[in-house]
Amino acid sequence: MTGNELIIITIIALLIGSLIIGAFLTLLTDKIDKQKPQTNENSDKSTISAKKQKPPDKDYSEINAEIEEITGWIGVSEPVNTTALFEKVLDGEEKEVIDIIASQLSLPMRITTEYCSEKKYKEDGSSPLAEVSVGNIPHYGSSSLKYYPCMITLYPGYNSRPDRFIYVIAHELCHYILQSLRPRLLDSNKEERLTDLAVIFGGFESAYRTGWESNVHGNAGYYIDKFDIEYIRRRYEKMLVDRRRKFEIISAQYKDLIKEQSNTLLFTKMYASLLEHPNEKIAKDDMEAISKCFALVEKREIERISKLRSSLKPFLHKSVRYGEMTNDEKNLTELTKLLKGIILPDSTELAILKKYTEKYL
Repeated sequence: MTGNELIIITIIALLIGSLIIGAFLTLLTDKIDKQKPQTNENSDKSTISAKKQKPPDKDYSEINAEIEEITGWIGVSEPVNTTALFEKVLDGEEKEVIDIIASQLSLPMRITTEYCSEKKYKEDGSSPLAEVSVGNIPHYGSSSLKYYPCMITLYPGYNSRPDRFIYVIAHELCHYILQSLRPRLLDSNKEERLTDLAVIFGGFESAYRTGWESNVHGNAGYYIDKFDIEYIRRRYEKMLVDRRRKFEIISAQYKDLIKEQSNTLLFTKMYASLLEHPNEKIAKDDMEAISKCFALVEKREIERISKLRSSLKPFLHKSVRYGEMTNDEKNLTELTKLLKGIILPDSTELAILKKYTEKYL
């Protein structure tokens, strides 16, 4: 082999070696790239979006305390079907909507509506959509509340959105309720938060959730953080389910008690009627029978039974608002014990008692 041939063979070998090494490095690089985490633009955006959607770690103790405070005052109400109210607002029947909202909140007074053609601006620059005039009003639930005037002033834009209108009116009337229960708080921010909670737990959670906006626009949900609103919504729904179930249980138990103790209840009712009419003239021949009836149970027990029955009367009807009901459970237990401990008079004595009391029943 000549020198030139050897040189040519060496060059060819080097070229083949270079190609083999290049191919190997390419395969190795591809394998490494596949094992690396993807960092393209779409992946980065997805990661950022996920972080934004994750609820923040937050201490909700203050919100929980305010929820307990407001539900202690007004209870928890069934949700209002706002669809029909939306249509009425769109049809220009806002006055009727106001009356329906007031009825849902158990406000019996006559509401006067005033329309203002110019916007009103507060010191913070906000422009309310509606205001209610509240003075030293009677206590919530008082019969005097029916005759106390309530004026609602509506400002431009009040009906720009039906859900917002419903929220605004409910918010303003909840101010009315809270100030009939206790003096307005010096902490205006807390007063607004509690008023918003009264709207939600008063049954207007749906309108609140869809109608709230930043409070710089006036009458707007104080809870402007969507995670706060979602947390409050879950609390509302859970409390509603729990209290509705408790109401149904107490209602069923009370109705069963009435059936089981119908004769005893009739006896105690007649006994109470005679006590309420001490001037009822009783024939001499009937005195012994009446005395035997009165000897079977003490007057204070009859009065207690009457009071317990009065407190449990709401459980005989459908309810749209539920209180805490711990006392109701205790009252039902006490009433059951009292009724089961009563010995009934015989039929003759019972008939004589009925003769003097049936006209009062």
